[in-house]
Amino acid sequence: MGFRFFEKNKMMCMLSVTACLLMLVRPEITVSATKSAIRIWMNAVVPSLLPFMIIADYIKKSSIKGRRGGFLYPVLMAFFSGYPMGAKIAGESYRTGYLDEKDLYSLLCYAMITGPAFLIGGVGVTFYQSKTAGYVLALSHYAGALCCGRLLGKRGTIGEKPKVRQKNDNVSPSDTPFTDCILESFRTLGIVLAYIVLFMIAADFVQDTGVLRNLPEGMGAFCKGMMEMTVGCSEIAACGCSMIEKLMLSSFIISFGGLSVVGQTMSMLSGCPITLIQILKIKIIHGLFSTIWTFTIWTFVV
Repeated sequence: MGFRFFEKNKMMCMLSVTACLLMLVRPEITVSATKSAIRIWMNAVVPSLLPFMIIADYIKKSSIKGRRGGFLYPVLMAFFSGYPMGAKIAGESYRTGYLDEKDLYSLLCYAMITGPAFLIGGVGVTFYQSKTAGYVLALSHYAGALCCGRLLGKRGTIGEKPKVRQKNDNVSPSDTPFTDCILESFRTLGIVLAYIVLFMIAADFVQDTGVLRNLPEGMGAFCKGMMEMTVGCSEIAACGCSMIEKLMLSSFIISFGGLSVVGQTMSMLSGCPITLIQILKIKIIHGLFSTIWTFTIWTFVV
């Protein structure tokens, strides 16, 4: 049984062993990246996600979910809290029977978004020292999601009553459902932390090889952002490119989310008929639309 498992997952096993060896050879990179990832998680992810995760899970467990639209709620919660809330609620909606496979894919085209607090406060004010830059990124991000949804999703489904396959509300058997919501939220945040740590380590190891130094100005930071978006946005803002170039690069990696967010999304969609290729397609198209919107708004409006 063990041998068959290894044969089936040979590539992943080899990558895991290689990663372990690299971390043993360069433990200082591992420790430094892990500390940075935990700081990001504590200072940005937990404050923006935890309250909304608890509330969203409580709404689901209290059966209010069946009396509201299956599309608008995940989009709103994703808007208020950011990655990976949209994917989390969409996955739960499918697993409990409120969405069919086509509606799930359509919803993900709209709901895999991050929140305005990160875009305006985190990227705009903190990284660019400019609220205007933050507003441009936010408008571009949401306009890009709308365009992506209209292109890839089923037209006319947003806001409609979802098709119910088999209603199966997971109402908590516990006498303390609110406590269950808190515990489930911390479990989800633990998964998010793990992905941030792993991809921060990967990004730092890639940088340590020196290959990013040979890339054009800003592209090294962009490549790091394709693995972990927060670090990428920070480094893009500090590079010597023009403002429009910085914003366009940041816009793409924020809407793509980086491989860290892609991994978080797949984790939230466990048990759903959505493939990695489908998620990558949505995120790349979202990123392209957002980049076009960023160029348009910054050039013709700001």
